[in-house]
Amino acid sequence: MRYDKNGFSKGEINVGQFDRSLRILAGLCLVAILFIEDSPWRLVGLLGLAYILTGLTRWCPIYTWMGINTCRTKRPQE
Repeated sequence: MRYDKNGFSKGEINVGQFDRSLRILAGLCLVAILFIEDSPWRLVGLLGLAYILTGLTRWCPIYTWMGINTCRTKRPQE
């Protein structure tokens, strides 16, 4: 992992386009629970913020930790 001049890590992009779309959609649905539900389950809606954030930045720290990368990589032409 690389670090910038301030010591913050620069995460590699490891969330692909399809995964990104699903994360943002799921995040929006979970955030909607905050406004619809009137029970302790509405706190689950806060998880939607994490999904939206990882979808917008295209970097997931859990994927980095597990070594998962859903991005398509260009294969060298032979």
